[in-house]
Amino acid sequence: MLKHLIGGAAALALTTLGQAQAVNITLDLDLTRSSLNTDQRAEVQQIFEVSTAYWAASLLGYDNPASADVDPVTISMSIINIDGPGRIVGAAAPRDTFSFDENPSTVYTKSGTAVFDTADIARLLRRDRLLNVAVHEIAHVMGWGTLFRQNGLSNCTAGRGADATYSGAHAIAKYQEEFGRSDTPLLETSTRRSSTDCVHWDEDTFGYGDETDLMDGFTGADAALSDTSLYVFRDLGYKTLDSALDIDAFFARSTSEVPVPAAALLFVPAAAALARRRKRQR
Repeated sequence: MLKHLIGGAAALALTTLGQAQAVNITLDLDLTRSSLNTDQRAEVQQIFEVSTAYWAASLLGYDNPASADVDPVTISMSIINIDGPGRIVGAAAPRDTFSFDENPSTVYTKSGTAVFDTADIARLLRRDRLLNVAVHEIAHVMGWGTLFRQNGLSNCTAGRGADATYSGAHAIAKYQEEFGRSDTPLLETSTRRSSTDCVHWDEDTFGYGDETDLMDGFTGADAALSDTSLYVFRDLGYKTLDSALDIDAFFARSTSEVPVPAAALLFVPAAAALARRRKRQR
């Protein structure tokens, strides 16, 4: 088992972007129960480390004056048998939480767990989906969806089949600006797979163009993190970047000795913005 403080890739990105202190994350990584070969394990380890660093670079701190004394968030990440091939590829949630005395109503992750199905991991690698899936699951560890009810951001009930709205002010405002909408974003409440309910965007109303948002329940290789999804973390009590980092560009910069322009890390290319505005309507 590997245990280390994520810092290198995140610090590189933060230095490049001129940002301040990030949320520190300690990664406990266990690949011993997988059937991956040596090369695959090395690739998976790299992806898990960079996906963790992605969030360490995106979350700039806690929106609380006492945050300087906070210990690193500990994420235990492993590959286990979940339910066989082609169904649930990963799952994640906080394990322990905490609040600041100055604002006890805001609940943060202290430690959490992310697991990936041993029956799907090699397929995710072949199809270049593992990076997106890992970034998605770590967001859940940090509270995206999993701490909505505790923080008063949704009263969604899994499996009820009715629309459930998200109520966080930061993400709603960004959603309306980013997508040119006047409504509020919906959460998944279908009965097809109850594990996706209430902790993801509704994929039928939150897609844009041919892309899907990283935080809907069925993350594909072409999924991208919208600024709206990033701003959910502001509603969860974090300070964040102003724009979501491009995941592939962040990975390339973190794993290559060849410099990648800092602007390439920001998720603001005109083509992507245009594609978002062609979002499917309800």
